[in-house]
Amino acid sequence: MKISILKNIYEYFKYLFDIKHDKDEEGTIENIKKAIEFKGENLWALICAIFIASIGLNTNSTAVIIGAMLISPLMSPIIGVGLAVGINDFQLLKTSLKNLLISVIASIITSTLYFSLSPLSEVQSELLARTNPTTFDVLIALFGGIAGIMAHTRKEKSNVIPGVAIATALMPPLCTAGYGLATGNFLFFIGAFYLFFINSVFICIATIFIVKYLGFKEVQYIDSKRQKTINKYIFIFAIITILPSTYTAWNLINESLFKSRAIKFVNENTKFQNTKLINSKFNYMKTGTSFIEVTFIGETIQDKTIIALKSLMESYKLKNVELIVNQSKNNMGEIEKQFSKMNEKLKYQLIEELYKNNNEEIKNKDLKIKALEKNINNYKNEIKNIKQKNADNNMNRLIKELSVFYPNIQSFSYSTATKKDSSNLKSNYYPLVVIKWKEKPNSIDKDRVLQFLRVRTVQGNLELINM
Repeated sequence: MKISILKNIYEYFKYLFDIKHDKDEEGTIENIKKAIEFKGENLWALICAIFIASIGLNTNSTAVIIGAMLISPLMSPIIGVGLAVGINDFQLLKTSLKNLLISVIASIITSTLYFSLSPLSEVQSELLARTNPTTFDVLIALFGGIAGIMAHTRKEKSNVIPGVAIATALMPPLCTAGYGLATGNFLFFIGAFYLFFINSVFICIATIFIVKYLGFKEVQYIDSKRQKTINKYIFIFAIITILPSTYTAWNLINESLFKSRAIKFVNENTKFQNTKLINSKFNYMKTGTSFIEVTFIGETIQDKTIIALKSLMESYKLKNVELIVNQSKNNMGEIEKQFSKMNEKLKYQLIEELYKNNNEEIKNKDLKIKALEKNINNYKNEIKNIKQKNADNNMNRLIKELSVFYPNIQSFSYSTATKKDSSNLKSNYYPLVVIKWKEKPNSIDKDRVLQFLRVRTVQGNLELINM
């Protein structure tokens, strides 16, 4: 009963992890052979991708770098090399290696050209990240390569391949190598090219492993003894490739552990009643003595306390690490004076900044006020013009009406007159109409015209002059 259950579990997991049922051997080989050749469209796509990746590294834009990796066809000849070794196709191996060499040379020349002409020379974090490969990069290349070749061997293609192109990051190291050549920084060139080499080798190894596992048909038969020799050489080559990155990874892990222990030590042991920690610095040395530097202000820490702190370091696994303590010798020591000067300087800078901001704000407000005044004047002029136009229209209508009733009118004018009071010099404004008659009217017509004008203009104080 137990054996049956275990067998069923085994069969279920075997079915769950099976990758042989959906393989497409002929289609995979044909597609890889088509993709490995770098000429025409493929070569131009690679050059464009290198330019894009170089710009992304130069401007520290992760999104642009990812876009370049999606465009790049650089992985194809690397997988071609792995496939060729896996199926013993030496013609395919030569073609893949030749095209891989072309792609690498084209990439380095393109990136070197870009960085030689670029006005941005500052080393960005995205560039630095490609100069110190570790065993973590080896693992990424290995598992990325496995995912990539498995995606290639499926009948139904998935979205895994673009993800593998991003994860294994073949483009940025070559661009960084170009930056190293353009700037004369050969450590950058070596570190970046080594990262590309690691990625390429372990993508190849992953491809060989999967191709062998899936049982792809060999082009040329090699006896088992010779196959073991080849496998041994591949293993030795992989170990030699991984050794420098292991050293880098070991240093990275040690540095990370040192910093985490140092931070914990400082946080837990530097709290004093009348003394304040104002700065801490952690310096990990690959060779030589690493050190922790702390700076205090306030009451002087006694020598016996410092000795006690140093003795505690071993319990935090900080053996052979030097503790440097900087502090003032009295309450108004040098550090405190410098701190005070720094505060004064900061205060003056803040006042100056506020003054500048206020002046700028006042200028902006003045400009806004002038703009508003200009707009108001424009509106006033527009209203005045509208009123004048309406008045002119009204006068035209009045003239036409009066001309009907009094054909004797020769001309008509309308204006605003001013009358000053002699006692208080107060000005009074009133509308004034001047009518020139062909023949002088009688007093009755004059009164009728005056009353007509006052009613039609709704101006009770309107005055009329007859000429």
